Amino acid sequence: MGCRAPESVRGRHISAASLRLSEAGTRPPAPQEKVVASSPIPPVHAEYVALTQLQADAFITLDADLARSVEGIVATASIDALR
Repeated sequence: MGCRAPESVRGRHISAASLRLSEAGTRPPAPQEKVVASSPIPPVHAEYVALTQLQADAFITLDADLARSVEGIVATASIDALR
């Protein structure tokens, strides 16, 4: 029990050794990190903006300053668009 043929072990080793692993700190930035890096949007709102980019038709907020800061990054709409 628990013994494997050398060919099986060698095949698994080669398979695992051929995987491309990223070095620490080299992962691609998350969408919200890209938003924060490329705009004046406060980090607390960046995740909502990133979600809007990925899944929504428009970003809706009652905060006029925030709406202006996301212009050109995502489409914006007024609260009336939900009615």
